[in-house]
Amino acid sequence: MSRIVEDGRLSTDWASLAHVNVLTFPEGNNSSVVIEYRARSEKPATVQLTFSQVMSYEWTGFDYYCLVSDPDEIEFDLIEITDSVKLRLLAEKGRLPGVVLNEEGGVAFRGPVTLYHYRLGFDDHGTYDIVCAEPVDVAVIPGTSPDRSSGPSS
Repeated sequence: MSRIVEDGRLSTDWASLAHVNVLTFPEGNNSSVVIEYRARSEKPATVQLTFSQVMSYEWTGFDYYCLVSDPDEIEFDLIEITDSVKLRLLAEKGRLPGVVLNEEGGVAFRGPVTLYHYRLGFDDHGTYDIVCAEPVDVAVIPGTSPDRSSGPSS
């Protein structure tokens, strides 16, 4: 089960190229992932998604489409997979305090950590799966387009 984040405002374009930065920090597994791309809309806009407290990050190429976790949950948009196999595996086998399986086999959060599983699909490029401990931070910058020659814009 999934839901589209931001009601389709973050839809990807078949020609969109994603700029991805993975930022790691010393003293722990504290990483952030920033993905920037051109939104599919009538007016040009850049979408910048920042995922903080990242537990898992995976990219699957379009031509080698093989999503191990929740393969039917795919959109050319940012979605949150709310009943994720990946989250269940982390609850079952991970070492995160307060992340447990509930009676129905779904994930329950009873401690200091709540996990989110996001997926972002691009036609003819691939799919990004990110599990993080904070809700995604969304910035939409109207009238802009990412600079494809030198990486993400500032």
